[in-house]
Amino acid sequence: MEGKDWSYHHGCLREPDRRTWYAILALLATCLFLLATAIGLGVRYGQVSQQLQRESQNHVAQSSLLAQRLGTLEESLSVSQKLLREAERDLRLTRRALEESWRDANRTQRQLGDQVRQADRNLTHLKQEKEQVERALGEATSCQQMGCCPHGWELFRWKCLWVSPPSERKSWRKSKEDCQARSSQLLILKPWSARELWDGVIARDEEPNKYWIGLQITWSAKKKGWVYTWVDDTPYEGVESSQWIRKERHIRTFVRRQPALSNHFLVERGHCRS
Repeated sequence: MEGKDWSYHHGCLREPDRRTWYAILALLATCLFLLATAIGLGVRYGQVSQQLQRESQNHVAQSSLLAQRLGTLEESLSVSQKLLREAERDLRLTRRALEESWRDANRTQRQLGDQVRQADRNLTHLKQEKEQVERALGEATSCQQMGCCPHGWELFRWKCLWVSPPSERKSWRKSKEDCQARSSQLLILKPWSARELWDGVIARDEEPNKYWIGLQITWSAKKKGWVYTWVDDTPYEGVESSQWIRKERHIRTFVRRQPALSNHFLVERGHCRS
């Protein structure tokens, strides 16, 4: 028999049959391997798919949680920004209030300083007046005990006063010079008022007259204006006008616009002389 023989010979497969069988077995093994591989890959795919699903679910849950946290943080941030704006507004208001309080405190401090300085000046002035009154009181007591006013002079309170006679009229400057020649000065109305002097000394004169006193008006460069001062250079601090008039009788100051005007004059001698 020529060619390949597919029959059995003595109970065995011939060579072509054996090769076919081997091929079938190899194919079957390959199929089994591929089936096992496919099953393994399917199982692995299922595992990976489940894992990915779980990871996806976890990711979704975490994303939701993070979104909630982000929303909470954004809400907290909004509240914090609102509180910050309110705090900044309160801070500006507080700063303005503090600045205003600081200005008020400085203004009050300056006012208190001015008041303290004024009080010190007033105290010094009062001490000086007290000393003057004490000296004048001592001189008045001595003068009253000794009767030391010169002839023609009149004791009023603690000063010796001299009233120029009706025939003697002079300008304010001439009257001042006449007083200086008598070792005296034009009358200074301290601490009396013009009315007290009038009622106590001049009212007995029946003739209407005008009388110079030691009050003058001078230019003050410091105050840049005209001010009243006494002839002893102390400032005039009274509230009466420069002229005190009663029934055509006058107690007058120096008249700047009429320096040559002539009147009677009142003289004082502050120190008792025997």
